[in-house]
Amino acid sequence: MSGAPARPGRRIPRRRSPLRGLLGVLVVLALLAVVVDRAACWFTQSAAADRFQSSQQLSAKPTIRIGGFPFLTQLAARRFDDVTVKASGLVVGDASRKVRIASLTARLKGLTVARDLSSATARSGTGHAIISYPDLSKAAGIAVSWAGKTGGSSGRVKASKTVTAAGQSFTGSVSAVPVVASGNAIRFEDPQVDLGNVGVPQWITDQFAGVLPPLSLSGLPNGLTLRSVLAGPDGVAIVLSLVNVTLR
Repeated sequence: MSGAPARPGRRIPRRRSPLRGLLGVLVVLALLAVVVDRAACWFTQSAAADRFQSSQQLSAKPTIRIGGFPFLTQLAARRFDDVTVKASGLVVGDASRKVRIASLTARLKGLTVARDLSSATARSGTGHAIISYPDLSKAAGIAVSWAGKTGGSSGRVKASKTVTAAGQSFTGSVSAVPVVASGNAIRFEDPQVDLGNVGVPQWITDQFAGVLPPLSLSGLPNGLTLRSVLAGPDGVAIVLSLVNVTLR
């Protein structure tokens, strides 16, 4: 006697864990928060770059990067721990002579934004800048180039000039070491004149020695101070210190 075929058991649907659903929602919200935070950071960086370009009259828009996460908490406090500014084409100098800075990179620490958003002040930081030889030549009114290094580590720059005296023309060159001078300026020391072994009066030699006058860098953002300069193949490299520097 054969038994009746066994009836298949009913499959009981597995209940979805409420915890899993909640976790999914939290992940989505977290991703949205990150997207909103990054979008706000990008917008603020772009707006700050536009303002800095306008205030410094730069030909190209600078790059501003705000470090740290999350950004929105820094924005709410109007305080940013780490900000990097990269700019080119900044023109500085005094009324007698202007010079263009090919590139400037400044890393700012403890940047606090004013309540009216008109300015920002960084507690400290470091900076590096380059003055190219074409820009230095334009400022000096004479062709300037790299002359190599001295016996130590200092680099030298050189310039050539032709002087006419008593109906005769004398062509020579002078090399010198750029150093930091007071008042955020660069001075050229230890001039070495080469007149091709031609005997000339001392006053002509003095004219060659003075073809590289001091160069003021006044007009840098308030709080930037020259610390060192070094001539190299690509230009004169400048190291800056930043103490309570103000950006507008």
